[in-house]
Amino acid sequence: MVTIFGKTWDLHVRDILDISLAENLAMIRDSVAYLKLHGKEVIYDAEHFFDGYKNNAAYARKTIEAALVRRSGLGRSLRYQRGHTSLRSHDNHH
Repeated sequence: MVTIFGKTWDLHVRDILDISLAENLAMIRDSVAYLKLHGKEVIYDAEHFFDGYKNNAAYARKTIEAALVRRSGLGRSLRYQRGHTSLRSHDNHH
């Protein structure tokens, strides 16, 4: 079992992580997918969910949806590089 924490407050995504909202969603989705693909049970902690929901409800909901990876879609969104543990998304998240 693995617990991961994801930023759900758009303020933290932009000002702390200094990435786009789309990139944050991709990181959540790819992290959960990677762990599930390797047989892990994943607990997703939606960090600061209620603050994020108060500020931007639609985006906070999208972070939860990103964590709900379906097994059938695992291989489509990820590209694994041989010898590396990092993930790179096929999609352009700019």
